[in-house]
Amino acid sequence: MSNVVQQQNDLLDGLDMVSMMMLRSNSVGQELAWKPDDSPEIQETQNELRERIIQLYTLIIKFQIQAACSLCRADINQVLRDTVKLDDWKGIIDDIIQSEKNCWDLINKINADRSKYRSDRQVRISPSGC
Repeated sequence: MSNVVQQQNDLLDGLDMVSMMMLRSNSVGQELAWKPDDSPEIQETQNELRERIIQLYTLIIKFQIQAACSLCRADINQVLRDTVKLDDWKGIIDDIIQSEKNCWDLINKINADRSKYRSDRQVRISPSGC
């Protein structure tokens, strides 16, 4: 019976987690927006980020669909599924967490590359005596 309780807890924790994740992802638009000074490397990273965001949202939507189905199943059917861990909520959630981490790694790379470009540009245009 502990699998049943753990599966239910993992499912509910996962629903909370993906809700917060969706709120955090609202800030991604700035990193995806092309800027005139963006290097080809930044544009390539932006393209990779777009693909990873699609993967992340695909995982989240699949999880939400599976969760909705799970919560709508007859209790005995769901207990049987949870007893044998047919729905591995923890594994699904771990995949979503890793996917989000991959997105944030790319966001951080884009921001670091943009900062480096601005810094390099300031060094080039500032007077040599300063």
